[in-house]
Amino acid sequence: MTYFVDRTMAETVDAWLLRHNRDDAPARFHGPCRPADLTVDLLAAVHTHLLRELATRVDPLQGEEGSSPGP
Repeated sequence: MTYFVDRTMAETVDAWLLRHNRDDAPARFHGPCRPADLTVDLLAAVHTHLLRELATRVDPLQGEEGSSPGP
């Protein structure tokens, strides 16, 4: 399986890593803030998780958090 990793995706994952590893020493990160063992597959998995989490919080049709479509 091949993934296209764009800049937005990489920045989103960078932000997630910073949030969840904020107590780690900065030397642990390589590049903007990615661990050396962060593979494309892991990057895609984290991004997919973030998109699913966002989708559960915001209904794009209603524009409100936690709203659900009507009957």
